[in-house]
Amino acid sequence: MTGKADALVGRALIACIARRQDEAIDRVLSLGLLRPLIESGRYHRVLNLVHLALDGRTGVEEELGTGLKRYYLHQVGHHLRAVEDLSTLARTLDSAGVPWLLVKGPVLSEVMYERSDLRVYNDLDVVIARAAFPDAIDVLRETGFELLDRNWDLIRREGRAQLHLSLRLGTVADVHHHLLNRAVVRDSLALPMDELFDRARIVKVGSVAVRTLESVDTLLHLCIHAALAGGQLLLWLKDVERVVASDAPPWDDVVRRARSWRAGALVAVVLRRARDELGAAVPAWVLRDLFASGLRAAVSAAVDRAWPPDRAGAGINGASLWAQIVRDGWGATASAFALRTSRPLLKATGRLDSDEDWAHPHHHGGPDGDEIETDPSPYLREVADSDASADPEA
Repeated sequence: MTGKADALVGRALIACIARRQDEAIDRVLSLGLLRPLIESGRYHRVLNLVHLALDGRTGVEEELGTGLKRYYLHQVGHHLRAVEDLSTLARTLDSAGVPWLLVKGPVLSEVMYERSDLRVYNDLDVVIARAAFPDAIDVLRETGFELLDRNWDLIRREGRAQLHLSLRLGTVADVHHHLLNRAVVRDSLALPMDELFDRARIVKVGSVAVRTLESVDTLLHLCIHAALAGGQLLLWLKDVERVVASDAPPWDDVVRRARSWRAGALVAVVLRRARDELGAAVPAWVLRDLFASGLRAAVSAAVDRAWPPDRAGAGINGASLWAQIVRDGWGATASAFALRTSRPLLKATGRLDSDEDWAHPHHHGGPDGDEIETDPSPYLREVADSDASADPEA
């Protein structure tokens, strides 16, 4: 497509996400650009919103319109199954006395969005207090939930804080003992998990009462999660816009807490993109205080102009790299840059596995010819030991 066509498709996609009428949608249809709009919606994980914006319009090719409706109905069915699986999971954890939270996914679709069919998700994100995590995994497995992870060498080597279980109706639960999966990322920030549990609130997802993050913690978690993944998916920016609109966070607390987590710049990048792309009501002074540096703010503005989220595609670019590596200090930013840019080289040379390899054990031997670990018990013992030895003042 030409630059003008890209801009038009991006504008139409934003209109679909914002659920507003815009002539750009009609122009996309009249110019035969529906397929690029759908491809962009697929990349940004907002095809349900595209379907709802186009449903009943003239000019929608029948095959593409039917495909969009099929996708939408599939996602509605997935949500119903996930809520039923959540009910079983909640009963299991609650009866065992396990402290746990539900974040993202159905919490957003049921609580933050106007309707539950507007926000799609793939899995349930469950956070379990680290001290209870090993026993909780044992309880879930004994109850009949299947542990999907196989590559324990990778999981232990990277200090991962997330396992994957298949629930009874096929929903996958990502079960965490920390909101940040990889140890190197956890070490670059300072999320106080005990405080997050202490501040948790109760919400209803379907008929299930669950504990989730308090409103400021919810917003900060969404921003950090989005930034560490590149901060360019419009689904993530829509989540932020919805939380700002529905929860009305106290901005002084947002700034203070983000900076205490060493995540001020990460949060600022995503908040500004949500404001600029989707109209999130973020005050200018909040961004200024979170960036805490005119140069950081200027770099962020420049990369967003060069690589706007509504025209982002697969692969890394300057804006996604900047979101992943920016930290509250330039030294920490340089360290994050070095770690991030080294990963493709390590993967290419076989010294680091793909992020998707948690479910696929290696069949070759380790460095000394030994078979790579496939038993979860050593990993679970390490989690228990790390909790027992944790400094409560750290």
